[in-house]
Amino acid sequence: MNKDWSEKNKTLQTELRKRDTFDQGISTLIDLRSGLMDTIDSWKGHLTADDYCAIPYINAKGYHSKTIAYSLWHIFRIEDIVAHTLIKGDEQVLFTGGYQKRTGSPLITTANELKKEQIADFSRQLDIDELYNYIHEVKLKTEEILTGLSFDDMKTKVSDERRAQLESLGVVSPDEDAIWLIDYWCGKDVRGLIQMPFSRHWIMHIEACIRILGKLKIPGLDDGGKHMELIKGSDWKACFEKERGLYTAKTSVPGAIKLFEIGKDVFEELKSDKIPDEDKYRLIHDKGRMLYMDIDDRCGPPYTVVLDDDYKDLCPWTGLPESTFVWPEELTDAAVELFPSQEKNREQRRKKREERNKKKDQ
Repeated sequence: MNKDWSEKNKTLQTELRKRDTFDQGISTLIDLRSGLMDTIDSWKGHLTADDYCAIPYINAKGYHSKTIAYSLWHIFRIEDIVAHTLIKGDEQVLFTGGYQKRTGSPLITTANELKKEQIADFSRQLDIDELYNYIHEVKLKTEEILTGLSFDDMKTKVSDERRAQLESLGVVSPDEDAIWLIDYWCGKDVRGLIQMPFSRHWIMHIEACIRILGKLKIPGLDDGGKHMELIKGSDWKACFEKERGLYTAKTSVPGAIKLFEIGKDVFEELKSDKIPDEDKYRLIHDKGRMLYMDIDDRCGPPYTVVLDDDYKDLCPWTGLPESTFVWPEELTDAAVELFPSQEKNREQRRKKREERNKKKDQ
């Protein structure tokens, strides 16, 4: 097991057992999950649809005998079911978000019942972009539940009513490789549910995915998924992609998500313990070249500004959902020319504009 993940998992297990350290335990859990999701997001942009469906260890025993697409579905279906049906007692994200249709999944179950080629066939039916949207929403909603729990909630057992609701939904297959999950989950208290589906279960499947990636020898991922160096603060993350020598960053505060291209010097400053965290946030904004921003500050309708059309290729690790309203190219061009803060984007925007105009004239 990855040493950092293992140590954080052990720490949170200890912290969650004591009233005085319970809140810190939830924070440690969310921090662990954030790092694990960064790893999942780092694959996007490097893997093809076929890579997500590859099953190189089809005859092996263990989590690595699956596909990456299957593993992502499985991890987050289990979390969705446990978080919403068993802990909170509300509707699962799969249903509220219409994700069965959006992902193209023929199943609403955890997919434990699938074997070998069935796993590969199932994986090929999934829309990977929508699968990523689903797993991000599940993570977000679970963490909203986690932060609302108290230490006293930890000893709460799954009620007979919630078990009956789980059985009625048909989200666990009656297959012998799946049906045991109901007894397993319903035999635990809330603490037990948190300690497996929300943390250790992630680790085991993600490490299995990294083993699959090593076998596939994806360019940039041959070192087992460690092609990116990721660092973060309270409201920012930064990434060094070794293969391309590329440094990028993401800032995220309520109402605003922004992506930047940064220099090596900025990345090294971000790693320094001598600079306060809030100064690192400003450093990214002051020295970085903004690529993208998504605004939902409740002062008006949410909107997205794409300053560099290549932002997805430059920042594949961020896993941003698709935006519903993006500024027109002409409006973005005008803003870049007008605002001094966008001086670093002018040259590439002017080239892109010339290219668009040439295509129109043809």
